[in-house]
Amino acid sequence: MTKPVRHVFVPLLLLMATMLLAARPAEAIPAFAQQTGQPCTACHVGAFGPQLTPTGRAFKITGYTQRGGEGWAANVPVSVMAITSFTNTSSSFPAGQVPQHYGANNNPSLDQVNLFVGGGIGEHVGGLT
Repeated sequence: MTKPVRHVFVPLLLLMATMLLAARPAEAIPAFAQQTGQPCTACHVGAFGPQLTPTGRAFKITGYTQRGGEGWAANVPVSVMAITSFTNTSSSFPAGQVPQHYGANNNPSLDQVNLFVGGGIGEHVGGLT
C-alpha cells in the first residue's frame, strides 16, 4: 500500500471500527433519543420517516423540550453523522491515469459529514437545525 493511500486508509479504518463498536439501535437523532430516553418508535410511525405519533407531535409542538434521558449526553443537543464509501474495481487504473488523492484501486472515501443541533436548551426553549 502506498504511503498516500495508507495515510487516508488507516485512520479511516480506525474511525469505522470505533463507530461499529459504539453502534446502538437506531433512535431519532441521537440528541433527541438521549434527551428523552425514548426510542424512535415513541415519536415516529413505523420507527422511520416524517410521520409522527401523538407523542412525536407533542414533542415537536412543545419545542423539543421534553426530558427524561440520563447522563451527560441527555444535556448535549448535538449529533454527528458520517457517510463513507469504499471503491474496489476489477482492474486498477493505469499508472498515468490515477485520480489525484487516490490510489490505483481500493479507495476509501469520506463522502459526507453532518452536524445536527437539536433538542431542548433549558426548560422552555428548543429546536432542530
